[in-house]
Amino acid sequence: MEQIDIMDYIWKLARLAKRRPMGEHRLPRSSYRVLKIIDREGRVQLSELAEKLDIRPSSLSEIISKMTQHELIDKIKSEEDSRIIYVSVSDKGQAQLRQNEEVYTELKNKVNEALTAEEKRQFAAICEKLIVELDSADKDKGEYK
Repeated sequence: MEQIDIMDYIWKLARLAKRRPMGEHRLPRSSYRVLKIIDREGRVQLSELAEKLDIRPSSLSEIISKMTQHELIDKIKSEEDSRIIYVSVSDKGQAQLRQNEEVYTELKNKVNEALTAEEKRQFAAICEKLIVELDSADKDKGEYK
């Protein structure tokens, strides 16, 4: 009996989902996450943002730098303390965020239309089983968390 490598299918799905067009500037997942949080908060301090994203400030600094170059966010220095920097979503960032959400909605609809209700239930159950297994394996080894 032929062995099926499930991870091959998972990687192929992930690559195809990431390859979807994102307009004039393809927004990386990390930048999308940053924009979503800033959009929800309105204006956020960089240190708070790093904490919400659960990443090192140095990693966030690199992401923020690229996003500033692409004019997706605005940096604002605190009037009370010049060491404190806030970020907010620029008009261009708002447009990119909405465009990404539209593309995601189209992709989600396409995927949902490809499966029957029963197939969706089975797929969700299988994914949940894999998530629990991988999550417990990570916790047992003390890795990634």
